[in-house]
Amino acid sequence: MSGRTLRARWLRFWFEPAPPTDLAVCRILFFTGVFASYLHFDAPGLADLPEAMWTPTWLFALLRLPLFAAPRLRLLEAVWRLALLTSAVGFATRASTAASFVLGFYLIGLPHNFGKVNHNDAIIVLLLAVMALSRSGDALSVDAAVARLRHRRSIASASAPSGEYTWPLRCAWLAIALVYFAAGVAKLRYGGTAWITSSHVATLFLRSQYELHPATAWGPWLARSSWLCHVLAAATVAVELFYPLALVSRRARALLVPGAIGIQIAIGLLVGPRFYDLLMCNLFWVPWTSCGKRIAQKEIRRMSRVASRRTRQLVCIVSISLAVFAAAACGDRTSTAAGSGAGGQISADEASALVDRYISAFNTRDRNTYISLFADGATVEDPLGSPPIGSASQLGAFFDATTSVPLHLELEKDSIRVSGTHVAFRFQLELGAGTSQVATKPVDVLDLDGDGKIVSLVAYWKPADLRPVQ
Repeated sequence: MSGRTLRARWLRFWFEPAPPTDLAVCRILFFTGVFASYLHFDAPGLADLPEAMWTPTWLFALLRLPLFAAPRLRLLEAVWRLALLTSAVGFATRASTAASFVLGFYLIGLPHNFGKVNHNDAIIVLLLAVMALSRSGDALSVDAAVARLRHRRSIASASAPSGEYTWPLRCAWLAIALVYFAAGVAKLRYGGTAWITSSHVATLFLRSQYELHPATAWGPWLARSSWLCHVLAAATVAVELFYPLALVSRRARALLVPGAIGIQIAIGLLVGPRFYDLLMCNLFWVPWTSCGKRIAQKEIRRMSRVASRRTRQLVCIVSISLAVFAAAACGDRTSTAAGSGAGGQISADEASALVDRYISAFNTRDRNTYISLFADGATVEDPLGSPPIGSASQLGAFFDATTSVPLHLELEKDSIRVSGTHVAFRFQLELGAGTSQVATKPVDVLDLDGDGKIVSLVAYWKPADLRPVQ
């Protein structure tokens, strides 16, 4: 591999353009998780410990950080929790995340200065520093919403894919990988292969029942099987040592990250320590944007299948209703009116008024108004190709069948055309409601008599034209 190729891969790993969503979701979940994890943290209580127990770590000593009195610690703790919440919602994100890191560094670090250094919460401080330096508030934040309302020109560029949204996640990956790798190295360095082949794990399962009070009593049962304890120990060391491969291999990531999470859960169930902080950090591995798209696509496909099924059912109901009443009309059909009216001319205003009454009759379910629009012996083919109907009883039955389902007609603007006593117009026909709503745009052609009554109506549409409303 050439130096140029290696450099390109290195830069792509750290700065490959990515949308801001993944980092924004991690910001929301991470700061919310830290807030919840330290909700019962009692920093002021440390001030009551004897002064002789205060043994500053090298970093606290280097920075000359003191142990403040209880009132001041209580104030710092309150400000820190507020900063965590404002960081989660993305309000004044840069200032909030910076305050979360500075105060978190001090408050989380305080318990380490009394003789025992814990190793589970250092990664929280590291990730707080990463988030403080990142542009995690460019999406899904109060800051982004306010900027959008103010029509800032930088919003489009701020939400565009960028390497600024990649390197913070990669830093989190690297920190997590080093934590697990260091744990695996420490096991072999100080315990050797005996950590796997000896009875160490079985003894740990038994001892923890009396010292650490794990969530279950499964440990003693597992301790009976030496080979199972050896397998669990070997799997733990293997996952920890090979964990850095998750940085460069998607296949390894799909195996090692869930494996490490499983180990942490098993430790909580069998041994005692929960390591909630480390579990929470694994959210940085999740490709939130891709997961959201997949969920949305599945939901769209599901809704499409449901809508298509309901559409077919509705079309079937409408078609059957029209066919039944049209077929019934054939049995007692009266003679049809011959020809059009006596050679008159209907005005555009008269045609518009007639069409409005026709549309309104359907929308208001006004059966009598609909029937009154037709002359005696009129014929209706709705849609074209169905058996003609014409008597008042047939028109009423047709109207009842059509309005038996949710229905709405809306005249298309400037669609009315008049020629002599002939009127044509186009309108939007919507049937059904909700996800089962369908629509089409029929064209109705009317032939009027001298009194402006309809003597012939032909509707140009067919049930197959109905499409789901977007």
